[in-house]
Amino acid sequence: FNALQNILLQELEELEGIFMATTNLADQLDKAFDRRFLYKLNYQKPKDFVRLNILKNNFNNVDENFLSNVNTRFELTGGQIANIKKKMLVESIMNKELNTEEVIERLCIEECILNTSDRSPIGFLNKN
Repeated sequence: FNALQNILLQELEELEGIFMATTNLADQLDKAFDRRFLYKLNYQKPKDFVRLNILKNNFNNVDENFLSNVNTRFELTGGQIANIKKKMLVESIMNKELNTEEVIERLCIEECILNTSDRSPIGFLNKN
């Protein structure tokens, strides 16, 4: 891990161009990386009213009260909402008689599975 990290740091030093990176583990990045990133942006989940508008735009044929309830129960990101919309398309192709609200609710639950606090971390962990 240290060897890979050193190689990446060296490549960043010598890079003549633009490098963009994203992570949801910024607190685990080595300080050496932090010094090499010129701009750092922190993206948060959308606020309630923004999330509701994203839901309405993606599911414009679904009852607004239902979407409001979904919005309150699930703090979804725009990407998660996009995933749900794609899965809805697949579901609708496979089942012409589906209950849209039931399927959306199930997909929201599935999409939030990784947000549970009882998960064990995997991969490299910086234990400093």
